[in-house]
Amino acid sequence: MAMISPVTFTPLTPALHITGAQPNEFDLRRLKRMLEKRERYRYVTVSITPTPNGYHITSPCCSRSISPDGKAIDIALIEYDEPSLTWKLYGMNHSAKQWHLQRCAEALRPLVEYLITDPHKVFWQ
Repeated sequence: MAMISPVTFTPLTPALHITGAQPNEFDLRRLKRMLEKRERYRYVTVSITPTPNGYHITSPCCSRSISPDGKAIDIALIEYDEPSLTWKLYGMNHSAKQWHLQRCAEALRPLVEYLITDPHKVFWQ
């Protein structure tokens, strides 16, 4: 029997309901379900926080490679660019403390699938 990977999310608040399509409750819950199937760091609680045009994902640092005390670190930032109708997936460069664009797609699913498999260990370090 496989353990369900814990994922929490911050519910949407009226302050985050901007004029655009993101964030929304449907994609927030879909993102939660997809992240439960991640392949790396499956036993830590991942947190999803809505941002004005997407979602910010954090997780405790189990390897202690980024945060020696195991505190939550930035994993990914997923943003919807409404003018281009494109989703963008960013990974954090922890040494430079900057987000770096990793992938773009017309749909959310391919980006999240890339994030949960993390073939190049960009996100779950």
